[in-house]
Parts: sequence; C-alpha cells; structure tokens
Amino acid sequence: PATPHAAPAANENANKDPPTSGNVTAGLHSGMVVEDSHVLSNEDNYNYTFNNASMNVLKRDVTISFNANDKPYDGNTEATRNGDFIIDGVVSGDDVRAFGTALTYAFDAATVLRDADGNVLARTVTADGDLVTLGKDIENYNITFDNTTEATITPLELTVTANSQHMIYGNDNPDLDGQYKVEGLLDIDTLDVTLDYDYDNIPTSDAGHFEAGEHDGAVIEAGHTLTNAESYDYTFVAADLTVLKRAITVVADDKTMTYGDDVPAFTYTFNEDDLADGDVIQVALGLDIAAGYKTDAGNVKAGEYGDVITAAATVYDGEGNAVTGNYEITYEFGDLTVGLRSITVTAQDQEGAQGAGRVR
Repeated sequence: PATPHAAPAANENANKDPPTSGNVTAGLHSGMVVEDSHVLSNEDNYNYTFNNASMNVLKRDVTISFNANDKPYDGNTEATRNGDFIIDGVVSGDDVRAFGTALTYAFDAATVLRDADGNVLARTVTADGDLVTLGKDIENYNITFDNTTEATITPLELTVTANSQHMIYGNDNPDLDGQYKVEGLLDIDTLDVTLDYDYDNIPTSDAGHFEAGEHDGAVIEAGHTLTNAESYDYTFVAADLTVLKRAITVVADDKTMTYGDDVPAFTYTFNEDDLADGDVIQVALGLDIAAGYKTDAGNVKAGEYGDVITAAATVYDGEGNAVTGNYEITYEFGDLTVGLRSITVTAQDQEGAQGAGRVR
C-alpha cells in the first residue's frame, strides 16, 4: 500500500523571504520549491530522493503617473501637478513611494488649444527632471514613469465696450478712433479695434445728417486684430449715439408805421451758420394784435406793441423734406410801433360888418 510521508523538517521555512506585504521578494530563490509530502506504492522497492527546485520571482511592473491642474491663459507654459503621484500596480501593503521635488511641469504651448469649431481642447503637460522613488519594497518593482498627462488652458474673457457718442445734428460725426475700453487683455497681447456707425439702422436725412434722438447700439465694430485670439473669449458691446437738436434763433424784425398806413412787410433774421449744410429755412411771419387795439376800419391804433410780430419756421433738407424736428428753434418776436398820423386843420378867412355877429 501507498504510504504518505511528510516533508523533512529542514525544509519547512524554505519559502519564507517576505517583503512588507508578506509576499516573496523578486529574484532567484534556490531550493525554494520543496516537497510537502508524497505517496508511493511499494516504496520499499525504491531508494527515493526529492531534489528541491529554485523559483525565480520576476519584478512587478509599476507605472507612476500624475495629473496636472487646468489654468487660465496667462501667456506662459508653466504647469502644476494636481495632487500626489499615481502609483499603479503595487501589491497592497508594499512600501513604494514617489517624490517629484526636482520636477518641473510645462504645457506644450502657452496658448489655448481649440478645434476647428472653436471648442477648447486639452494640451499635453510634460514633467521634466528626475523622479525620486523610495520604499522598503522598491527593489521588487520595475518602475516606469509616465511623464506626460493632459490639462486645459482655459480662455480669458475679453470685453471691448465702445464709448457712447454725442453730437449736434448737422455737425461732423465724432471720430471713433480709440473710442473704446478693454477689459481682460494681458499685457503681452495687443488689440486694435476699428469702430464705425451703423449707417443701415440710424435714421438719416437726405443731406446725410443723422437725425436727432437716441440711437441705441449705433456705434458698432467694423473689425479687430488680436494677438493670440484663440486664448480669449471675445465680446464686443456696442454703444449708443445721442444726436442733439441743433439750436437756431429766428428774430422777427421790429417795424414802425404810421396810423392808417398799410402794415409794412415783415422781415426776419437768423444766423445762416446755425443751419446744417444742405438745409434751408422758411419762416412765416404774422401780426398778433387783439381786436381791441384796432379801429372799426381795421387800422391798428397808434401805440407801441411788444412781441406782436410773430414767426413760425419750417426747415427742409435739400430734397424738400421737413427736418424741423432736428432743430431747437428759439423765436424773438418783433415790436410794432404805430405813430400818430399828422393832420392839419386850416381856418378859412371870412368877411363881415362890424357888429354883424359871429361868422361861421
């Protein structure tokens, strides 16, 4: 019959060579494979010998990697590690550590990376320098350092706001060169913006003058050039244009007449420079005297009448369209002085006898 035998006592500890985790260390372990027991039928007919075997424990492959922090665009390639190193493949309980105090981190470029549709993409971050690995069990591992990862340089918000403009109807349009403010541009980058007026949406007279009023969003962008434009989210804010009414003063001239004469032709004066180029003015003049100051025959009674010569003006552009609403017209009404009419009464010579009485 087969008889079980236990392994010799001298071989019981042959496989004990543990690291921190209790596993067998890497390397060639001679005689490590021993017999635990055997069963052999007719064992008496044999001279039995068991030869122990060696076991070669290969080093375990471990990869050390890292994560990097995203950052807003700042014009340089500097990067920073996010958290501790990631050690993948170490047996649980083993002591393997990594330190990167001598490492520097950098993006592959300093600008924001975008695809053809403008979507922001991650860039490659590379660690440069020596990675230090420590630990009681470090010799049991083949360590590979993956010194690249990905992180995103995010774009900056860049806002250009046009300055509001004010002008007087008929004057030259304000020069828009440099009439904007910028928020969010780095000193290393340059921006040049060209502004213009939204001619298609600003009411304009036939003479080419912007009409008086508040024109919202009338100052627009015609174009811009920006270095490292992909690194910004660009926003333009249009500005309003306020066109003030043009001031003009119409003066009805004072007149003088004699009672009973025809009312003289009324005239007026104004400063032609107060009219916008291409505009013309028509003034209707009249006399505003209450009936009580006239005789039954309609003649204005003698006297001085203040502000009775009235004026009402209409301004037209060169095409005959009324543009009076673009003017702030001030009137100075004229005075009428009606002088006394001279009359001479002459008594006729008469003849009569003395004492004949009163002659009529």
